[in-house]
Amino acid sequence: MHRWIRTAITRDIENSEQESYLNLSIYKPDSRFQTLHRMHENGMFHNVGSDDMFETGLNIIISGIEQLTYKFPQ
Repeated sequence: MHRWIRTAITRDIENSEQESYLNLSIYKPDSRFQTLHRMHENGMFHNVGSDDMFETGLNIIISGIEQLTYKFPQ
């Protein structure tokens, strides 16, 4: 019985959190919540911490360094 009650309460909390998140994104369409919602829909959070994201981050950093060396040669 206790497990069922705990599961029901947890489900209610999760549903209310999701509704709150959706309400925030509805009332603030130009805010960062819309960006986070779009990232979640596109599956970006599944890649967080993966080797692909790490490699992408390194490529961005290296590209930025290369641009600086071309812009300000020694």
